[in-house]
Amino acid sequence: SSGINAEYGESAVGLINLPEIINSLIASSHVIPVAIVFGSDDYVSDIRGSRDIDAVVYARQKIVTYSRAYNIQPIDRVYIEYKDLEGLKRESEKGFGFGFAGKQCIHPTQIPVIQSAFSPSHEQLEYARELIRSFEDNQAAGKGAFTFRGKMIDRPTLLQAKNVVDMFDE
Repeated sequence: SSGINAEYGESAVGLINLPEIINSLIASSHVIPVAIVFGSDDYVSDIRGSRDIDAVVYARQKIVTYSRAYNIQPIDRVYIEYKDLEGLKRESEKGFGFGFAGKQCIHPTQIPVIQSAFSPSHEQLEYARELIRSFEDNQAAGKGAFTFRGKMIDRPTLLQAKNVVDMFDE
């Protein structure tokens, strides 16, 4: 029978072996990996570090990189100061910027803050749609890279805009 699995990145060894763990899950005929969840508290205990956000940058980036490379959703660490919704918002927005698909939560009041941080704003969506239209117009005119709102735009920037639109459409 098939199962769906969310793996946890919770130790130094787990982080080092993340590609092998993912490959093992993929090779298994009965498990479909859908997410890698960063268990930061276990991780910082294992490395004898602190819970400070700067102490886990490497681990967060590695979780995102390997998850995205294997088309698995990376889920960011829990924010334990559950009454500090502004701090949660800042950390969630930073996690979104890192490439995380979502964030763990421990209290119902955290849900709307996290959902908002991991969703494109109306302004981001409109910017992305306009950029895509402008790219298509420039392609039709035979141009490669072009300027949009004072910025040089090329294929990677177009793909980023398409990611924003895709998130909204999901």
